[in-house]
Amino acid sequence: MAKVRDSILPAICTSVAGQPSVGISGLNNLGDKSAHVVIMDVADTISQVMVYHYRQGNPGTIRIGIQGVQQSSNNQGFVHNGTFLSSIDVAGSSISTTPALYTYTLTTPISLSAGNYTVVTQNQSGLFDASNRLIHGIGFNVVSSGGACGQTGSSNNTSSLTGSGNQSYGAMRGALRTYGFPYTLFNNVTVASPNEIGNRIKLTAGSAGYYDVSGVITRNLATSTGTTIKIYDDTLTSLGSITLPNNSGATQRWSQFYFESNIRLYPDRYYYLVTSGAHVADYYQLAQASDNSAFTAHEMQYCNRATTSGSFTITNTRVAEMGLIVEDQAGGGLLTHPGMTGGIRG
Repeated sequence: MAKVRDSILPAICTSVAGQPSVGISGLNNLGDKSAHVVIMDVADTISQVMVYHYRQGNPGTIRIGIQGVQQSSNNQGFVHNGTFLSSIDVAGSSISTTPALYTYTLTTPISLSAGNYTVVTQNQSGLFDASNRLIHGIGFNVVSSGGACGQTGSSNNTSSLTGSGNQSYGAMRGALRTYGFPYTLFNNVTVASPNEIGNRIKLTAGSAGYYDVSGVITRNLATSTGTTIKIYDDTLTSLGSITLPNNSGATQRWSQFYFESNIRLYPDRYYYLVTSGAHVADYYQLAQASDNSAFTAHEMQYCNRATTSGSFTITNTRVAEMGLIVEDQAGGGLLTHPGMTGGIRG
């Protein structure tokens, strides 16, 4: 048996209070760039990259692609190295005028080993000025919940990473999974009693025969008395609950809550971690279902139902801000934080 005390999180990275916002910066000059660090925990062939941006006016040609990293004394310890490994040139006039996370298919897919890379957007050729430019998302204005969020930071106009405390807002799609942070929107949803909302979770086996869960990490506000956090097993039998105080007048923040005693969960079974009752819950909207794989080493999908009985509706393009605090696990083995994916592995 290995005593661990760790967390299984769906990349919970939230603002101290209120919704995270996207920091943006203009790329006004030829050669200006913005880069986002992405960490791959396995080797994969990357065919697409995702960046948050929009255009003003009719800028020239934009090069979007993947670069390696080099060591730096700035912020997170490394920056993009200036050499594109694979990319696509996009006419600035073809980029939307609406801010959003957009997907670009690389001219040539590239096989990459596990490690650190940067998703780079660069003003490549043609006209760029204050009226004809790319407005680029440089990261969420967030506070990271420890190591679960992986590497953060963005660079704009220089080779250094800036914006300490920002969460990198770039991603890459591979043949095996998605890497990085493919957020399209962050949402608050007001839930009426007795509705239940949260994540369906399947824990991976690794070396663990079971996980003893002592608590929950979440960002929920109870808006009436009787609101609870619950865990159901795959037969929808309640395994435990936590009663939340009526904190509707409080500022919504990331919090930890603990059960009276540990709840034992087993690998390769579905569990439902939900908030039940009248509350405000939070979730991230993803570009597509496969992007969910970027958020956790374990399987998590958003789930909800309008009552406290019956089946849950599963939405693969969302992930709720709810995770597990693991107090103990069976089997030992080395626990790792697989880069941008968060969670633990035996």
